[in-house]
Amino acid sequence: MVTAAELGAAVATHRTNNGRRGTIAVILLPVGAVVTGAAVLLWIVTAEVAARSIPSGADPELVPAAVLGLGIGMLLLGVLFAVAYHTHRDESFTVYENGLVNVRPGRMFAARWADIDRVTVRPGKDNALSRWAGGDYYCLVTLADGRKVAINGLTENARQLIQLIQAHAPASGGPTGPPGATPRP
Repeated sequence: MVTAAELGAAVATHRTNNGRRGTIAVILLPVGAVVTGAAVLLWIVTAEVAARSIPSGADPELVPAAVLGLGIGMLLLGVLFAVAYHTHRDESFTVYENGLVNVRPGRMFAARWADIDRVTVRPGKDNALSRWAGGDYYCLVTLADGRKVAINGLTENARQLIQLIQAHAPASGGPTGPPGATPRP
């Protein structure tokens, strides 16, 4: 377990906008329920109409099936965002001279820069909806002992936080010195 003394002085804190996760869940769950219900009704009507019509060669249930998939997908995403909303309350990332700490209820992730085994950054989509939903940035920090923590665009200044981690984690080729040191070429 990493102690506060090992990490040095706090340099910056990045809070996660967890309220937005709740807002997304509140939007997705009822809209998903309405779309799913409408798809079921559309499917019933389409099946009745198709049973009384001359076959045209096209699948009459294709559109209702696609709308049903959309509705179920929205419900599942709504549940995921609702769970994340409840499990990530008051989440924050604090960068220290010698490491990183992620805090959320019931969990603290603390690591020295040297303990970071892998930093995986996946580019997100750069559009208004993705930025609002936190899908514009994603970074997975993996420690040598296998523990992981994820950072997404819902974290304030996520890009700068990810760049700091990349610059100082030896696994990313960064220096082992304190934040603000020049990254290795």
